[in-house]
Amino acid sequence: LAVAHTINNSYKLANEAALRYEDLRVVHDFCTGFDAARYRAGHRDVAQFRRDMAMLKSWQDDLSDMTAGQNVGCLHVSLTRMHHQLAGTLNQVAGWLLACLASQSS
Repeated sequence: LAVAHTINNSYKLANEAALRYEDLRVVHDFCTGFDAARYRAGHRDVAQFRRDMAMLKSWQDDLSDMTAGQNVGCLHVSLTRMHHQLAGTLNQVAGWLLACLASQSS
């Protein structure tokens, strides 16, 4: 009975821990839905590129502030895979935006 209580409580705590990262859902949605061709087809000026780069930088900073994971009860909530996936995509998009900006200004 005590073991079942500990396990149930651990899952409750793990769910609460996961909810702390709900604000990163917008980053996840962006990373899974970014379409480079569609973005490139849009008409953007240098100011818009700067705003987009600032947003990417803000998201990169948010990811850098994430902990690698945490122990909750008898479970471990790992964020490593999500962090690497999102950070990798944001870095690729940032590089792509810089290349687009360079090609527009030349």
